Formats: sequence, structure tokens, C-alpha cells
Amino acid sequence: MLTNADLPQARARLVEARRRLPAVLPLLDAFEGRPEEFSLLVEGSGLEFRAMASVGRHPNRAVIKLFEVGDGPLEGRTAVFFYKKSQIPWSRDRHSYGVCLVGSSGPAPGEVEEWVSFASTGFDPERRPSRLRQAFTFTVPD
Repeated sequence: MLTNADLPQARARLVEARRRLPAVLPLLDAFEGRPEEFSLLVEGSGLEFRAMASVGRHPNRAVIKLFEVGDGPLEGRTAVFFYKKSQIPWSRDRHSYGVCLVGSSGPAPGEVEEWVSFASTGFDPERRPSRLRQAFTFTVPD
């Protein structure tokens, strides 16, 4: 479930995402309908979802970023990027856990569950998505 879906900024961003990124509609539906808690990060301009379930005794820092690839040979494809923000307050660094590319027909069966589980567990290596790529030839937008 999205913990902040009732915020006007979040609702507007979700409506825009559904229009602009139809390939990830099943993931957007999962964020709103599954029991795992996520928060849509509204302070930036992108479409980022932070997992809210604690990992042991620590806050979960896992983030899923959705975007359309803007350069390289995969330009125009929809990407699901997994990362954690730096713990240094002023840093813009991200620690990448990888990316999954979504076909125009949407995610393959079971992929959405893999993505949600991977983030909910704080990127537990045992929950790594089957099609996760750790090397890619495009720029991840800020």
C-alpha cells in the first residue's frame, strides 16, 4: 500500500505516471493494492517509491525508481531501477543494486512480486529479481 497516496502531490504524480509509463501499470497497481508499505517520494521530480518495512532493527532505505530510458541503444524503454541513497545528508550519491527493463507489453509473470519483495526486504540477495541487470548502457536520471 502507498502510505501517502492521499497527498495531492502524490496523487497527481501517480496519474501522470499512469499516462506516461503504461508498461509499469501492474507495478503501480501493486504499490497501491499490496500489503507491503511504500511511500512515493514527492520531494524530487522523478517517480520513486521507498520501501517502508524495517530491515531488522534498521529503517529500510531501498528505493525503486521508474523512468523511461533517455539515451543509448535502449532509449524509450521503461526501466525499474533499484538503489539506496547515500547516508551522508548532503550527498547525491546512490548505491545501485541494478535495473530491470520492462517490455512494451509490461512485466513478465511474477516480476512485479519479485520487485516488491526485493525492495521490501531491503534488497536481500536471496530475493534478487531473476532479470536484474547490474550493468547497463544508459544514464539514470536524477
